[in-house]
Amino acid sequence: NTLSFDIAWGPDGGRVTPWSDSVWVLIDYKDPASGELRRLPIAGATVTAGQATWPGARARLVAGNTTGFFVDGQARAVDRAATLTVRVTPQAGVTISKPCVYALDYPPLATYGVAGSFNTVELVGTAPFCGIIVNSAGGTMTFPSSEASWTLPAGFRVGSYTDLSGNSGLVDCAGALPTVTGSSGAVRCGSGVVTLSATPSAGATIDWYSAATGGTLLLSGNTAYSPSVVTSMTYYAQARNTGTQCTSASRTAVVAMVNALPVISTQPVAAAVCAGNTNTFTVGATAGSGVGPYYLWYQGGSATGNTTNSFTTATAGNVYAVVSNSNGCSVTSNTVASTLLVTPPKPTLTAGTLTVCSGTLTTISLPDWYGLPDVNEKNYHIPGLVWARTANVGAGTYMGQVQSPDGCWSVMSDVVTIASESCMGTCGAPNYTLGTTTWAGCNSTYTTASGTGGAWVFADRPDTYTPFVQWNKPSVAWSATASGTMTNWTSGTSTASSWSKGYPCPAGWRLPTVAEFVALHNAGTVWRAAGANGNAVAGRFYGKGASTCSLPSLSNCVFLPMCGLRRAGDGTILGQGSRGYYWGKVERTTSDGNYLRFLDSTSYPDDGDEKSYGANSRCVQ
Repeated sequence: NTLSFDIAWGPDGGRVTPWSDSVWVLIDYKDPASGELRRLPIAGATVTAGQATWPGARARLVAGNTTGFFVDGQARAVDRAATLTVRVTPQAGVTISKPCVYALDYPPLATYGVAGSFNTVELVGTAPFCGIIVNSAGGTMTFPSSEASWTLPAGFRVGSYTDLSGNSGLVDCAGALPTVTGSSGAVRCGSGVVTLSATPSAGATIDWYSAATGGTLLLSGNTAYSPSVVTSMTYYAQARNTGTQCTSASRTAVVAMVNALPVISTQPVAAAVCAGNTNTFTVGATAGSGVGPYYLWYQGGSATGNTTNSFTTATAGNVYAVVSNSNGCSVTSNTVASTLLVTPPKPTLTAGTLTVCSGTLTTISLPDWYGLPDVNEKNYHIPGLVWARTANVGAGTYMGQVQSPDGCWSVMSDVVTIASESCMGTCGAPNYTLGTTTWAGCNSTYTTASGTGGAWVFADRPDTYTPFVQWNKPSVAWSATASGTMTNWTSGTSTASSWSKGYPCPAGWRLPTVAEFVALHNAGTVWRAAGANGNAVAGRFYGKGASTCSLPSLSNCVFLPMCGLRRAGDGTILGQGSRGYYWGKVERTTSDGNYLRFLDSTSYPDDGDEKSYGANSRCVQ
């Protein structure tokens, strides 16, 4: 008996046989195009006029010596010797060309009232096989690639394919398994992120694993993987067919290499130096990996060309070093400052006078470059004398230098030589130089007792009373000590604004200006009673050495006796021994002349009174 079947799904026919000793049947058939053996479950049968098709109902053999089917619940007996001819009507869009395992529709036997469990699938074809079995509860099991049969867990069914995404169809592993066709590792310096890549064969993607087999799935479905690494690591790329989910037979190792950075153990330190000198910076390091370390110093953002671990510079600017190794890894040191401190320029040492009287002093000074206080100031140095801007010196050779607040010294000034000469007048006392003004050691006196027809000269000594003179009348000298009214005294006021008729001074000398009186007063002044410091009469010491000054040495000072004055109206003496009055060079008002006035208690360097008064004269150059 011949039965002809039209198979509405799948490739062509073969025979209907029982599987094991069960009542379930499979159709074994041969693909007429390829000649390959196929096995397909019967998915249902109807028989009409010798034609059998399977649109829906299940079919099984009837126990006994006959072969038969259940068709829509009715048993149909078929002789075992009968020939089963199956004609194939291929499903549109389905092509089966090579052996493979399909996920087959295999519901639990209990559905059809058949006792027992059938959970073995026999493969037809040549290994390897691949695919997925899906059970009715949604569980999955992946086919091993090298076995010909599997034991299925209870509840799994074989039949139509369902992938992990829920797509149904026929599993077709036509052709070779997917492969990794290329890969690219990565190298970096120090910890951080690297990007690895792998290229799969056509129709596949890449899954990344932590091990060559098994391990942890790190990333699925991406040809690139970017892990963060601290040390060198090996990752594994496996190709996976995006349709069949078939994977490559092995995984490809892809290496992420981490080269250690150089390690700086000693950082450079900021340095400052006086201009004209150099700063040196040092860095200590190890290579970390590879060969090294190598150094390159930068200053002001530009490479210096210095490739040692120390760098010396005579310029200012930020400095740092780049330390590298043979693996191309580098680190940068701290950026520090190279500072050049300002050095004062060469100063000019000045002197009040380049010639001093024997035993007297003059003032030498350095420029007030910083405007700092002179007292105990360490920013000025006159070697061998003082750490100060000024010094009072006698004859000798001197130099000076200036120091900045940062401690930078200038070069020495040019040499200044102070010469000495004998400055004795008839008085035998030294002159006193203050700044650019030289004060005579004694008052002026007149050469004739009558007070007329003589000349003005210096007195024998500084502590003696000397003649008086009225404003701009130097031709008449009034007695230094005679009491009472003066005969021929001129009480009228001179209208002269200055000493137009000459000064009551020796030749080459003149009366002081107001500024010179003020400078003398400001230099220092002390009143001394008669006999206190070698002075025969009361008076005042003036000058920088006033507080310790004494006669006859008069070191760094002058002594002005309290001669008093003669009254404007009649020339009588007032205040002798208790006051001093010394004419100045210019008038104070049209009626008053300027003079230095002092008492035992104070000194007035800018004072004055009627020009008809008689006062003393202390001359200057």
